[in-house]
Amino acid sequence: MLRLCFLGMLSRSIPPATDAGRGRFLLLCEIGIMSDNRATTDSGRMMVNAADPAGPLLREAMRREYRGKYRLYSTLRSWGWLSRSVTFHAGDLPARVPADEWTYWKYGGPWTYAGPRHDALARIACSQQGNFDAIDLGADVGVVALSLHKRMPGRIESLTAVEPNPRCFPLLEANLASLPYPVHCLPLAIGADRGSARLVCDRHSGSDHGGHVVPLTGDGTAASGEDEIVPLTTLDDLVEPAKRGLLVKMDIEGQEQAALEGGRRALASRDCVVLMIEIHPDVLARIGGTPEDIMAAAEAIRPFEWWNSDPPVPKIDRNRPFLDQMPPAGQYDIIGLANA
Repeated sequence: MLRLCFLGMLSRSIPPATDAGRGRFLLLCEIGIMSDNRATTDSGRMMVNAADPAGPLLREAMRREYRGKYRLYSTLRSWGWLSRSVTFHAGDLPARVPADEWTYWKYGGPWTYAGPRHDALARIACSQQGNFDAIDLGADVGVVALSLHKRMPGRIESLTAVEPNPRCFPLLEANLASLPYPVHCLPLAIGADRGSARLVCDRHSGSDHGGHVVPLTGDGTAASGEDEIVPLTTLDDLVEPAKRGLLVKMDIEGQEQAALEGGRRALASRDCVVLMIEIHPDVLARIGGTPEDIMAAAEAIRPFEWWNSDPPVPKIDRNRPFLDQMPPAGQYDIIGLANA
């Protein structure tokens, strides 16, 4: 009955160009979705290389636009059929992403995720002389790191990817393994000091883009059995003295000021520093912060110029409130540039 319900919904929601195309698509449904070959371990960590006949089907369902796409995603996830990874290729470079993360359905896969914003970051970075050591804070499964690798050929000397969520860490390591420069994937969170924190995230998802860390309770434990304790490091611990530029991307859900405070030496020591920092109004409301607080924390270390990464990449006027200058949006990525 579930099979008939799903196939009927799919045939109504996805209109292929021809009847033959519809037949092939439904055949993929029969072969792939109805298989029980899951791609997660018992602990929920996303596996990478499981042979999965559902992969081609899910890749097509994620890539295409059609009526009822979110309804299909929600149904498949509620049935537990999205607990697997799906691979998208850009040339010979693969990106493996969790099928249960709506972001990759919404954008049609990882290679079109936030593309204009990554274009802006790469353009500003590449306008500077010399190469960069890249630090990806909140690396998730490595999609942004792969995107910048494509957009900045020959300009990245090394990559350090920091991600505290153990469920997506295997995909992060697999996605970055083939990059042609030194890569270090670290299962850590970022803060102002070394220590430990509580990771709050969806334990049933292969990648929780809203996951975040909060301080431990007074007795040094997690607040609930659903949360995990993760080690904290600092940006200063990750960055060695060098003549190269430093490119730091932050998608760390409220830890931005702490990360900047813990990176004062690193950010002051390099001739050129480029930052991309996520500005999420809902997260700022949760922590009682503002975009101005984050920019001021960086400017307390050295002078920065700022841009909003959305086209047409406008310069941010620091004499006016950030949100007054920008159209309403659920999330922004700002770019900061500091030169010697």
